[in-house]
Amino acid sequence: MQTVKLSRSSSKPLWEQVREVIHGEIESGVYVAGDRLPTETEYAQRFGVSLNPVRAALHELVRAGMIERINGRGTFVLGQMVTNQIELLSSTSQSLRRQGLSFRTRLLELGAHDAEGVSEYVRAELRVGRRGKLWRLDRLVEIEGKPSILMSTWLRMPRIRGFDRETRFAEGGSLYEYLSEQGIVLGSGRARLEIDYADDAQSELLKVPFGWPLLLLSSVALDESGEPIEVSLIRYNSQTVALTFDRQISGA
Repeated sequence: MQTVKLSRSSSKPLWEQVREVIHGEIESGVYVAGDRLPTETEYAQRFGVSLNPVRAALHELVRAGMIERINGRGTFVLGQMVTNQIELLSSTSQSLRRQGLSFRTRLLELGAHDAEGVSEYVRAELRVGRRGKLWRLDRLVEIEGKPSILMSTWLRMPRIRGFDRETRFAEGGSLYEYLSEQGIVLGSGRARLEIDYADDAQSELLKVPFGWPLLLLSSVALDESGEPIEVSLIRYNSQTVALTFDRQISGA
């Protein structure tokens, strides 16, 4: 590696100068997606600094979604983010298939839950009291081999039959296709997008640090009569997934 001399009189701290050099090498193609970067020690020797500025620089590049650090393996350049097209009342699995992306769905949970143990937000949106019951469906979607989307879904129970015996969801099957087969026609929906932060369970599933920023899409689906059917909380790994939205513009 070519030695780089940093300016110790600059207003920019050493770690930021290190980060700019590494960032520039990734942007210019010196290192491409999948490449393993030099070690902290190699970078420290190259820049003539201690390990602390190198670690701070690499930490910022991880936060920016440009690199990932894997214990026991090293630091690697990440590829471009996956774009997920968001349409209300549409299937995540169908969206990924339309884009030709390779993905795998892991079924985490499928079964009945007492509403008393569910958040007040879910109960209120589904208009279910504490003594009611709900179906719960939790899935983890790995895109191009990377844990990327964590989906938690609650559904009102009486109208949905045999849900706990379904196996299609472990194979990337569409929930909305299943509801259609049950004679449930969805008519409208609403959603809210916000920033959430990974708790211990979410960080383990998505392979991100505790407190990592996630994109949280909370949505409610209603049938044609306006009865709520489903509440979904979908968490996207902000390091690997970007969301896009389409909107039809009506004439003035």
